[in-house]
Amino acid sequence: MQKIERSRWGKDHWTTFAYLCQCVIDHGGILDADKMRTDRDIHPVEYSAKRHQSMLIEGARYPTRLNDGESIVGHDDWSCVKDFIEDGLVTRIFLENHKLDRFELTDEGWLLWFEFQMHIANNRAWSTTFEQKGIVKWGDLL
Repeated sequence: MQKIERSRWGKDHWTTFAYLCQCVIDHGGILDADKMRTDRDIHPVEYSAKRHQSMLIEGARYPTRLNDGESIVGHDDWSCVKDFIEDGLVTRIFLENHKLDRFELTDEGWLLWFEFQMHIANNRAWSTTFEQKGIVKWGDLL
């Protein structure tokens, strides 16, 4: 699956990014597979990590929605995470003896997260379009 550019990300990318960030903050970077849209054909390991049969959201039935209204079949929440990694926002830490790995935000990922939170707060709603303006700098956070 090819990388989807950040400029095309829609609600599925942004909600997955927000969820990943909250997991980094609250759960040591471990994602709960039950909360992820997972296509068992493209992410079988992540699919097998699901614990509750009632939570088996089949990612293949729910394609990723982009900000222009296009839907990408064969692209689930784990594919969104891969887009974050390829965009330099997230790193994946491989853990032995765990079904799922741990994720960390890069410096660029933290800056995007801070700016995205400001966007949500100022607009009082999730948006399918968000463009980072670079208004948050590391010096502002120290």
